[in-house]
Amino acid sequence: MRDKQAHPVFDEQNRVAVHHNGFVTNYKELAQEIYPNKDPSKITLSDSELIALMLGKLLDGGADIKTAIQNLIETKLIGTWRMSIMLVSEPNKVYVTKNAGPFYMGQSSSSIVLCSDQSILNEHPAAFTFKKLRNNILYEITDECTVSET
Repeated sequence: MRDKQAHPVFDEQNRVAVHHNGFVTNYKELAQEIYPNKDPSKITLSDSELIALMLGKLLDGGADIKTAIQNLIETKLIGTWRMSIMLVSEPNKVYVTKNAGPFYMGQSSSSIVLCSDQSILNEHPAAFTFKKLRNNILYEITDECTVSET
C-alpha cells in the first residue's frame, strides 16, 4: 500500500505521477475547485496531491499532458514549485518545470540527475554537464537522455 503523503503522488485514476517541492499558496481555492461541494476545512489533500488531481482533471477534459502542465502552471498555480511529472502510460518521458528556487539538471550520455541543492554541482563534475533550469520552462526528458524545451 502506498503512503498517501509519499512521492510520487497520483491523480484519481493513477495516470499522472507528480514529484513536487514547493508551496501552492492558493491551495484552498484550487481544492474547492476540485471538490466544490465539500467543506474546505474537511479537504485534507497535500498541495502535491492537488497538483496531480488538477492535472488529471485537465486530462479528463481532453488536454494532452504538456498542455495540461502548461495550463496548470500558467493559469492556476500561485506559489513556488519545482516538479517532475510523468504519465504512467509513458514511463520513458518525464516533464520538469519550476517557477522559483534552484533546480539543477546534470546530463551525461547515459543518465540525467535532477537536484534542487547546489551541492550536486560538486558531486560528479567530470561525469555530468550541469545546467541550472530556467523558470517557467517545461523540459521534456526521455529515456535516451535527450532534453528538449517545450
